[in-house]
Amino acid sequence: MALEGKEKDFEYVLEGHRWKCIRCGACCRNEFEKNWLQFVTRMGLDVGPDGICPFLDIYETKCRIYRERPTTCRGFPFTLRDKDDEGYRLVIHDGCPGFGKGPKIDQQAWIRRLVRLANKQFDKGYKIEKMEKKGKYTIVHLI
Repeated sequence: MALEGKEKDFEYVLEGHRWKCIRCGACCRNEFEKNWLQFVTRMGLDVGPDGICPFLDIYETKCRIYRERPTTCRGFPFTLRDKDDEGYRLVIHDGCPGFGKGPKIDQQAWIRRLVRLANKQFDKGYKIEKMEKKGKYTIVHLI
C-alpha cells in the first residue's frame, strides 16, 4: 500500500488506513523487528541462526509468552514519531503484512495505548495534553 510521508521503515498513518494482525509472525523475526532482541538478551536467551524470537511457536505462529510479552511487542507495528515540532504522529512499520487489511485504524485509541505502554516501559509520567485532527493526521501533544 502506497502511503504519504515515509520515515525510514515507517509510514505515517492517515485517516482511513486499515490494519489487522494476520498472525504471520513476521514481527518476531530479526530482519523485521529488532526491538524484542533487547528483551530476549536480558532474559539470557539466544536468538537462533534463523533470527526468530525464541518465544515464537513457528508452527502456530503464536507467541508462547503472549500475556507477558514486552511492551515493544504490545505496540507493534505502531509507534509515535515527532514531526517538525508539531507534535507526535502515529506511524506504522511499513513491512507489516497486515497493513491495508482489516478495520480502519483508530488513531486516537492507538496513540493512547502507546502513551500507556511508554509510561509502563520507561517508568514515565507522559500525559496527553491535547489531540487534534490536522488534515488526515491526528497530532498529539504530550506533557
